[in-house]
Amino acid sequence: MDSSNVETQIQDIMTNKKNSVSEQRKQLEKMRQEVRAEIRAASESAMVDDQDLGEELRKIDLAIDSIDPDAEDDRNDGPATL
Repeated sequence: MDSSNVETQIQDIMTNKKNSVSEQRKQLEKMRQEVRAEIRAASESAMVDDQDLGEELRKIDLAIDSIDPDAEDDRNDGPATL
């Protein structure tokens, strides 16, 4: 994912007031899973720098925390490797 694309997607999700907080969180969690999958794939290739992907993951985590700070954190913060 492109970092600016991630920021745009996050902004679109968070500003869409037609969706409930729960739905916004689900959409952000799906994005988070996609980025983690990219990080796993990147970790197997020496030609890919996953630092940008880590920044995207951080932005998604911050967005999730901002819309639902009291929700139970069910994220697996373990390594993104296979």
